[in-house]
Amino acid sequence: MSDDLIGMLGRIGITVNGSGSLTIPTLAATTFTATTINGLTVTTSTGTLTVPNGTTTTAPAFNDTLVAGGQAVTTATFNIVNTTTLANVTGLSVNVLNSGTYRIRGLLAAIGAAGNGVGVKAAIGGTATLTSGQIKGENFNGTTYNATTWVTALGSDLANFANTCTDVKIDGTIVVNAAGTITVQAAQATANATTTTITKGSFLELLRIS
Repeated sequence: MSDDLIGMLGRIGITVNGSGSLTIPTLAATTFTATTINGLTVTTSTGTLTVPNGTTTTAPAFNDTLVAGGQAVTTATFNIVNTTTLANVTGLSVNVLNSGTYRIRGLLAAIGAAGNGVGVKAAIGGTATLTSGQIKGENFNGTTYNATTWVTALGSDLANFANTCTDVKIDGTIVVNAAGTITVQAAQATANATTTTITKGSFLELLRIS
């Protein structure tokens, strides 16, 4: 056995006698301890976590203010023919996850029946329970301002202008006390067989602010 190997073995406690026999020392037993943190026991030897009966772990409070609400946009045209009955515009529905105050914004891009006084009317609807609201609807014909209407309840005419209308802008706040949906509704201001179209790209946006 070379001197280098003997020296290497010696450094780890193994000795070599004159006859080449090896003497290996008795290793001391390693004791593993358990660590207790807030009532939870971690055993390092096995890597196990012991949760005692009755222990309750509380997660941090979830801040839903930043995620409650949402956005919706139309991906197809919504046609209205010969009716003044408000109906939900397909695609413009947002789920309200819980009670609170929400900022509401939206746009109805409309192509009315030019020259026949049909116009467009609109409202905010849905299944959520509204306890109060301040919602403004502004009605335009291109760059020409037509009218402004304020409402405080779901289903109230937010815009109802019997002339050519190109868009209705929605802005305001609502307070709801339970989960549900908020929708945008539309109809003709005056019933006419000429189609009134809510175009693609119309949108509804809600953000919880308190």
